[in-house]
Amino acid sequence: MTNDSLTGIYSAIVFDCADTLSRMDPSRAELFRDVAGAAGITLPLPDVERAYEIVDFAIKMKSSALGSHDAKLGFHHSINAALCNLLGIQRSLATLHPHLLAEFDRRRRWCPFPDVCETLRQLAFRVQLYVLANWDSDLPAVLRNADLDGFFRDALSSEMLGCEKHSSLGHRSFHLRPFM
Repeated sequence: MTNDSLTGIYSAIVFDCADTLSRMDPSRAELFRDVAGAAGITLPLPDVERAYEIVDFAIKMKSSALGSHDAKLGFHHSINAALCNLLGIQRSLATLHPHLLAEFDRRRRWCPFPDVCETLRQLAFRVQLYVLANWDSDLPAVLRNADLDGFFRDALSSEMLGCEKHSSLGHRSFHLRPFM
């Protein structure tokens, strides 16, 4: 199928954001390792990456339920507690947690994968593009900061919609509006 045949088959394409269009740089495992290192705790990066895999499987983030600052703080505390437990450094949670929050705020950024901008540029001429992600209300800012917002007619997050995309959006109707 050529790109020109997209127009006749599809009227829109919907993308996820994290690990589809963009990646975190530095990765969350690198950030965690660096914060632990600054506290004198040496952790091999593969161990931290594996701990994140386990925690991601065990603790599901529901962006639609994290509308308040306190809810987000509580969620991040539970993630950090689980990571510390898996890594055998649970006694360091009280010390690490505030530093992890600060470093994630300071250093976390989302970068497009190398081929994303050119691919979106080519697709945007043929079909309407949207983003639908299990994310908080910062999704439009994340796309803007990664120079990706200009490709999409709209970007909607689970927090904005009040539900996660995998669980209940199939039974809800929603209107995609022009991107702001």
